[in-house]
Order: sequence, then structure tokens, then C-alpha cells
Amino acid sequence: MQIFGDPRYYDKILTVVNVINRGRRPVTITTIGAYRVHPHDNFVLTDCNPALPHELTEGKRLSAILPSADMDFSTIDFWHASDAVGNSYKCRVASRYAHYLSVRNWRREWRRNRKTKAKGTK
Repeated sequence: MQIFGDPRYYDKILTVVNVINRGRRPVTITTIGAYRVHPHDNFVLTDCNPALPHELTEGKRLSAILPSADMDFSTIDFWHASDAVGNSYKCRVASRYAHYLSVRNWRREWRRNRKTKAKGTK
């Protein structure tokens, strides 16, 4: 998507992530981001309209904008939104096999880091 009339996004390609409340109860969204497959880092989207935190009532939506110039979307495992009470909402993008391999590799890395930290403290 391209946005015209806003100098911040002049001549940039953007990705818009929409978070919509499909339920009847209001929910306050505090964070929107994406988890990426191993070994890529996760990220948080800070350019949201309206600004976060924001309460979504029934049927309302929130948009987050990501300048996608250097983004490789094939590395995204799932999009993630969290609310004020700690619930998380996911929209999975990667295949089950890619997700499985990524989780397995993250766990191996965490175990390896935990072992090296334990050896360093003794």
C-alpha cells in the first residue's frame, strides 16, 4: 500500500496490520508485533492509528503501519497482538513445519544459553 498526503510515508511501500474486535466485550490492545522464525529477531509495531494502548469495542479496529522496504515477509512465523490483561492473539503465517522447526531451534538456543550462563556463574 502507498499513502499519499503524509510526508512521513512519501514514496514508501507500507504494510498495514489490522486488529479487529470480533467479540462483544471491549478489549484494550497494548502491543502489536510479529514473531519471526529462527534465527530472526521479533519486532513490535509502534506506528498505530489510533495510538496504543487503545480500547476496541465490538466491531472496531486498530491499524498498525510497517514500512516494508527491507522486510522479508517469508521470515514471519505469526502476527501477534496482546491486551491489557495478558491475553495474546495470534495470526499464524508460516507453515506448521516451518513453525515446528523454528520452535525447536529456539529451544535449543535457549538451552545452550542457559547452560553457558550456569557455567559462567560457578
